[in-house]
Amino acid sequence: MSSITEARFASAVGYGVGVAAIGLAALAIQPLTLVAVASPQTVRVLTGGLQPNELPEGVEMLDWSGGQARLEGVDARAARQLYRRGALLILPERPGGCIALSS
Repeated sequence: MSSITEARFASAVGYGVGVAAIGLAALAIQPLTLVAVASPQTVRVLTGGLQPNELPEGVEMLDWSGGQARLEGVDARAARQLYRRGALLILPERPGGCIALSS
């Protein structure tokens, strides 16, 4: 294997490990803490096994496509129900994206 091919392979493996680590960290964080303190809010959801007809009462679907959903009216109770019904990850939606890089 040439040194260029080895470097590309190492780079691809490093990238894959990094993405996997971020994913595992996101799942390891107590997800309910992301929405437990706030009043009902708009969130982004990795839907997993969740189906559009399984939304808790009071939660409105704004968008649903490609394994992701944008939902409105999610509080801690609704988040627990979404996780029980198959949601993989729930993050609060912010104008600049799910994660605020500055306060």
